[in-house]
Amino acid sequence: MFVGWDSTLMDSSQHYMANAAECLEMAKGITDPQKRLVLLDMASCWMKLARQAEKNSRLDLVYETPPPRPTAT
Repeated sequence: MFVGWDSTLMDSSQHYMANAAECLEMAKGITDPQKRLVLLDMASCWMKLARQAEKNSRLDLVYETPPPRPTAT
């Protein structure tokens, strides 16, 4: 969980989507094609992270410590 800019709790996928939206919003006001492309690429990366975080949140993984190895005598 992350604390958002407005101090509310949000999960990581929401946080990543918010970052993507911010990049897209900034790209709207950029006239330089290279800089705009960088922001669009960043938004795409944030969206990929959001999708992966959403998938990960549905996984039920439990780590179990392996049994100790016998010591050689």
